[in-house]
Amino acid sequence: MWITYFNWFIALLSIFIWVGTYIVWQRDKVIPWLDNKFGKDDPMPPTPKQQNNPLNIGENTKINYKTTQASETKKD
Repeated sequence: MWITYFNWFIALLSIFIWVGTYIVWQRDKVIPWLDNKFGKDDPMPPTPKQQNNPLNIGENTKINYKTTQASETKKD
């Protein structure tokens, strides 16, 4: 009877060793998958209606209209 318990123990031990070995060798693939599966999601960026600045370029940022207009004419 003790041999059956021993066989179950060896079987479970070998499964744990195989799973542990796989995780150690493939951790570059496993850890990002686990983080994606169980990690906290990133918040959604605000919609343009929720933003103070609809261009979302930051405060006190000046646009160089001459450069912008010159690049638009080059596209045509």
